Amino acid sequence: MKINSLVSIIIPCYNYARFISETLQCVLDQSYTNWECIIINDGSIDNTEEIVLQWTKKDQRFIYFSKENSGVSDTRNLGIRNSKGIYILPLDADDKISKTYIEEAVQILDSKNEITVVYSEAEFFGAQKGKWKLPDFSYDELLSRNIVFCSAIFRKEMFDKTPGYNTNMHAGLEDWDFWLTFMEHGATFYKLPKIHFYYRINENSRNKSINDDNLQSLYKQIYLNHFDLYMSNLEAPQEIFCKLRGIQRSKEYHLGKFFLYPIRKLLKLLNKRQWVI
Repeated sequence: MKINSLVSIIIPCYNYARFISETLQCVLDQSYTNWECIIINDGSIDNTEEIVLQWTKKDQRFIYFSKENSGVSDTRNLGIRNSKGIYILPLDADDKISKTYIEEAVQILDSKNEITVVYSEAEFFGAQKGKWKLPDFSYDELLSRNIVFCSAIFRKEMFDKTPGYNTNMHAGLEDWDFWLTFMEHGATFYKLPKIHFYYRINENSRNKSINDDNLQSLYKQIYLNHFDLYMSNLEAPQEIFCKLRGIQRSKEYHLGKFFLYPIRKLLKLLNKRQWVI
């Protein structure tokens, strides 16, 4: 391994004091030791600060920032821009990673310069348990839905080529939007074959609060954020259009005349950056 392969772990925290110690413990337990962990208190009103400061005293690799609430995208951007690592690992304040995740990801990134992003198999815990059935990576699949969890490890030099996490995705799906941005800049993805990421299902999580109306609004924003990307991939607009209309894609829908007029109308509206759906 390269001696200078510092990994910066970025943890936004908003009112997750009850979970943050468990997350920081999994960081401290890493077999790979050349890391810094930047925890950003995003305007929490619980005792997040008190707990995190205890960890900064325990190990100087834990670094604490506090700011007014501005959402997860802006908070991650702040952490990454204040980081020193050549690799970045975003980690939510209630999730966990395996002891060897960073070590195995760094081995790939150090040895394969053509790889930009490394992630793994994943598992749910908390209110729901079981393996997270992530499909094999493909760019076509990523255009249609998010297939890479938020805590993939990526090269900071790629992040520096982008605007970062898009702050107009404040209601959710910011991870999918972010990976699409990476895709636009030529990123390549590598999936480790073992479970290294543990995603907590929390009854009060932000994802559970996204209703159908909000979801359609988020799909529209994804489309507008990556307009040129979707226009250059004919299959992707079909998938997004189905989601916007609440229609499950089928072979008949995909090939039938019913599809042709609506999507042409949609593309015409998109060309004018208007939404009338």
